[in-house]
Amino acid sequence: MGIGRGIKMKTNSRTSSNITQKFTTIFSFASVFFISSLTAKSFVKFHTSKYNALVEAAHGVLSHKPHWLAYQNRLLAPYSVYGISLFGIPFEKALMVFYVLAIFAQTIILYVLLLKYTNNNFSLSILYVIFFSFMFIGIQHSWFYTWDSLEIIFFILFSWGIWRKKTTLYFVALFFIALTNKESAIFIAVFLIVDAFQFQNQEDSFFPAIKLSSVAKLVTGSCLTFFGVAYTKLVRDYLFIVSSKPDLGDDSSHRVLGNHLTLPENLQAFFSGNLLSTDIINSLFLIGLVVYLLWSFDRFEEQDYKAFIIIMLIIISIFLFGLINETRIYAPLLPFILFFHLRQHQEQIDHKTVA
Repeated sequence: MGIGRGIKMKTNSRTSSNITQKFTTIFSFASVFFISSLTAKSFVKFHTSKYNALVEAAHGVLSHKPHWLAYQNRLLAPYSVYGISLFGIPFEKALMVFYVLAIFAQTIILYVLLLKYTNNNFSLSILYVIFFSFMFIGIQHSWFYTWDSLEIIFFILFSWGIWRKKTTLYFVALFFIALTNKESAIFIAVFLIVDAFQFQNQEDSFFPAIKLSSVAKLVTGSCLTFFGVAYTKLVRDYLFIVSSKPDLGDDSSHRVLGNHLTLPENLQAFFSGNLLSTDIINSLFLIGLVVYLLWSFDRFEEQDYKAFIIIMLIIISIFLFGLINETRIYAPLLPFILFFHLRQHQEQIDHKTVA
C-alpha cells in the first residue's frame, strides 16, 4: 500500500515537472517572438525615410548595376528577396518581408544557441536576447542592406561555433554559404588559421604560449582565405557592369582592390571629428570594447584568445575599409560581444544552473 502510494506520488511529481517544463518552453519562445516583433517594428520605423534606397541597393546587385563595385559579390541576400518576390509579391514589399524574417531568424537562432550554451537556462537566455536586440537597434544607420541582415546571422553561428569548439567541417560549410552573402566570410577562413595554433596560459607570463597544433587546419584556413579573396575579386569583375550612380561609371578607382581604403578618414573622425558631435558614441564604443577585452585578458582561456584575435581583425578592417560612423558595419561584432561576456561569467552561470 505504502509502496504503491510512493510510486503514484513520484509519477505525479514527474508529470507536474514535465508540464512546468513545457509551459516554460512555450512561454520563453512566446517571449522571443514578442522581442522579435518589437525589434522588427523599430527597424521598419527607423528605415522608412530611406527605404527606397535600400530597395535600389538590393535591385542593383540583381541587375549588375549596384551603387559600388564592392557590392556586386553580395548575392545571397538580394536573390533571397527575389525568391520571395516570385510568390507574386512586389519586390519592394518582398524586401520588407525579407528584413522581418531575417530579424525573427536572428533572434530565434540566437535564443536556441544560448539555450544550448547555458544548459537550458531560459531566463538567462532571454536576458541575453534582449541585450542583443538592444545592441542591434543601437547600431542602426541610415543604411542597413540586405546582406547586413544575413551577415549578422552567419556571425552568430560563427562566434557560437568558436566557443563551442565546433569541427573544421562546421566552419568550412559556414564559410562557403556566408561567402555568397558577403566577403566578411573570409574571417571564418582566417579563424581556421588561428585555430591551427594552441594557446596555453603560463604562470610566469601575461601572454600565452603559442604553438602549432594542426597543420591540416592551417592549410585549410590558408586555402579558404585565398579562395575567398579570389572568389570575391572574380565575381565582382565578371558580374559588375556599371554603377547605378551616374558619376561613377565603371567604378574604376576601386577596380584593383574592390573595397574602399578609408583609414585616413577614419583616423581623423576617431581622434578629432567625433569629439564635438554625437558620433563620439561610436568612438567610445570601440574604445570601450577594446578596454574591456584587455581588462579581461588575464582571465582568457584558449578560445577567448582566438576570438579576441578575430574581434581585433574585424575592428582593424573597419578602420581600413569601412566608415567608423556607419554603425551598421559593427553588426559582426555584436554576437562576439555577447558570447564573450557570457564566457567571462561562465563559472557564475554554471553555479546558478547547478543550484
